Amino acid sequence: MGVRDPFVATVRTGRELDAALDRAARYPGRLALIEAVTGPDDVPPLLGSIAHSPNDRKTTPS
Repeated sequence: MGVRDPFVATVRTGRELDAALDRAARYPGRLALIEAVTGPDDVPPLLGSIAHSPNDRKTTPS
């Protein structure tokens, strides 16, 4: 049950994202995975806190 010939792209700029979305749109029946790499300043605080590993969080035993 694998996916055949997926479209996979990693983007770091708006221009790269536009190009990846345009390419993905040319193949509507094909799986598309677009990874958007952002800098730490581009992540809202809540998302940043969610993204941290549970092991990074300070917890006290109940």
